[in-house]
Amino acid sequence: MTVLRGLHINNADDSAVWRFLDSAGKGNVALVKVVTPNAGQLRKLRDEYGVVTTIGRFLLPNVDLAPTPEIAAERWYRQLRERLAPLTPYLDYLEVPVNEAYERGQALTLYAAASARFVELAASDGIKCLVANFARGNPEPEEFPRFLPALQAAKRYGGGLSVHEYFHRGKLDATWQIGRIQRLYATVPEDLRVPVYITEYGCDSGDLPGYTRRNAGWRGAGYASAAEYALDLDAGVRLYDAACPYVRGVCVFNLGDFDETWRSFDLDTPEIARWIASGPRPTVPVPPTERPFNSNPNGYSVGAGFVAEATRRKTQLLSDEMYLNGPRGALSVAVTGDGLLVWTQAGGVRLARFE
Repeated sequence: MTVLRGLHINNADDSAVWRFLDSAGKGNVALVKVVTPNAGQLRKLRDEYGVVTTIGRFLLPNVDLAPTPEIAAERWYRQLRERLAPLTPYLDYLEVPVNEAYERGQALTLYAAASARFVELAASDGIKCLVANFARGNPEPEEFPRFLPALQAAKRYGGGLSVHEYFHRGKLDATWQIGRIQRLYATVPEDLRVPVYITEYGCDSGDLPGYTRRNAGWRGAGYASAAEYALDLDAGVRLYDAACPYVRGVCVFNLGDFDETWRSFDLDTPEIARWIASGPRPTVPVPPTERPFNSNPNGYSVGAGFVAEATRRKTQLLSDEMYLNGPRGALSVAVTGDGLLVWTQAGGVRLARFE
C-alpha cells in the first residue's frame, strides 16, 4: 500500500493531538493537515514527531469572488502573507482558503480563475498549494472541466488537488462518495491529473435522516468499536491504492477541537492510532558514501529556507546559486536517483546530499 495515512487537526493546541501522536509513536505519522497552524506546531510535528508531509488551511472572514476572481485572490493572499512567512520551512502545501464552496456552474468557473491567481502568488513566495477543497459529492463530473485553469496552475507550480471524501458505515462501494476523484479525473486531460490529497476522510452520516453535526461521525454511526471503524478506514485506503493512482494520502477527520462540535468524529483512541502508525512512509534513496563532497563551492550566502530544510533533512550543502527571491524557502524539492535534493526557483538551483 502506498497511500499515506494521515490526520486532519482542527486545533493543534488540544492536548489530545499530542497524546494521539505519542500513542502512534514518533516517526509513525507521515501526513498531517492542520487548520490555522503556527510555526511552532509545524516545527514540532516535523522535528519531534517526524511528520513528512504537512498541509495547512487558513480561515478567512470573506472569500467572495468580487469584483473579479483575480482581485479576490490577491485580497485573500494579502491577508495571509505575513502569517505564512514563518511557516514556509515546515509547510509542504497550503490549501487555497475556500472550503466547500463555489462548486457548481459559473461559480466554479470563477473559483478556478481565483485559484489559479492565488497559486501563482503563493509560488512567488515559495509556497505550493492544493486547489479545490471540494465537499463530498461535488462538483458534478461533467462540470469539473470548468476547473482546468486551477489544475494548470497547480501543475505549473508543483501543487496538487484536495477533496473531501466520506463514506457511510460499511458502505465503501458508493463511488459518488468514496473514490469520486476518479470520476472527476476521467473528464480532464491526463497531464493535468495532479497529485490528490483527500484532506477530509472518514465516516460521516450527516447526509442521512436523523443525523446532525454532533452525531454524524463514526462514534454515532453504530460501530461496535474503534477497531471496527479502522477496518472501514483501511478498506477505503485499499480502494484508493487499487483504483485511484493519483491519491497520495488521506487525512482522517478529526483530531483536536475547540469545543464539542465535532466530538462524534474524535479519533483519540489507541486502535486508530495503531492503524495510522501501520501505514506506509515515503522513502528516499541514500547516496553512496564515497560521493565527492564540496561544500558551497561558489561562496554565496544560502537562503534561510534552504538551510532550515537541509538541516531538518540532515543534509550537507553542496552548492548554492544566487538566491534572488529572498529567504522564504524554495519552490519545490525533488530527490534525484543519486540522493541529491534539488531546490528550484527563479533565482537558481540548490543542491544538498543526505549524510
